[in-house]
Amino acid sequence: MGLKNSSVNRVFLIGNIIGDRQYDPQQAMFKFSFVTTEKINNGAGFDIHKEHHKIAIIGAKAHVAKEKLKIGDLVYLEGKVITRRYKDSDNVLRYDTEISVSHYEILASIDTYCTT
Repeated sequence: MGLKNSSVNRVFLIGNIIGDRQYDPQQAMFKFSFVTTEKINNGAGFDIHKEHHKIAIIGAKAHVAKEKLKIGDLVYLEGKVITRRYKDSDNVLRYDTEISVSHYEILASIDTYCTT
């Protein structure tokens, strides 16, 4: 069996939780905003590029993640890209892309590296 008709939808991210934490117990869904940062060599130095991501943790892991994951935490995420189509209030077709997380690890908690 060859790879001719195969494809992979897998995402690996390391970054920080930046906000918009939303928990929906009815749908067992925890959503938040996430940012990844990379240095890009521009020939004269480095530019900082930040990419923002919408993250969703669905199912039994959602409630636990809501309790554990805090704004500012450095987190490793593993999952897949999900794109949903919908029509807005003006009947315009829109797309919403997010990362559906299957596994996460807290690499550094805001509680351990931030002092008050």
